[in-house]
Amino acid sequence: MTDKKKINLKSISTFRKIVTVTFLMTFAFWGMFSAATTIAKVNNYIHPYYFVFLFGTVGLVVGIMTSIKLKYILTVTKTQYYFYGGTTLITSVGFLGTFLYFGHYLNQNKSTVEKCDNYQLLDKYYYEGGRNKGITQVDLYVDLNGKTEKLKCNKPYFDKVEVGDSINICKFSSIIGFDYYKLTNQQDIIFKTFKRIK
Repeated sequence: MTDKKKINLKSISTFRKIVTVTFLMTFAFWGMFSAATTIAKVNNYIHPYYFVFLFGTVGLVVGIMTSIKLKYILTVTKTQYYFYGGTTLITSVGFLGTFLYFGHYLNQNKSTVEKCDNYQLLDKYYYEGGRNKGITQVDLYVDLNGKTEKLKCNKPYFDKVEVGDSINICKFSSIIGFDYYKLTNQQDIIFKTFKRIK
């Protein structure tokens, strides 16, 4: 079945073109930013990859469907008219980041503390590399009830604790199924570090 609906680009005002293109670019940047920050925050989820896959996939599907549905509203330039796949990609990235962000927000707000206790720090690992040292990896290896678990932390907390220390960790249970661990003293150390810098 051929889609007979035409897009008359000449009838679209300059103002609408500017608003639409600006919105799409802003939405795409929001999607990339929120996806990156959310992925960093879910590192201590017990099943982080499943969380990212689930909410990321749903976001992509919703983005593609929304882009198809709004094709005649979002198409305002010749580039979009002849290559609408680019607009679909931009829209999908925006929705992917949005679903990851709100999925994490929902999970945090639907979680309760299951247990808080002190656990022994078995080892820690720090790596900084990549172009201009833009890639960092900060890991703690902790004995959680006889099982070694790798947890992510920030650099100030990493510098504060030593192998053999007893560190406090809380396990949060989520009603939507994404339980996670939280280093209870990590935020206090960030605050104190910033305070010393000032």
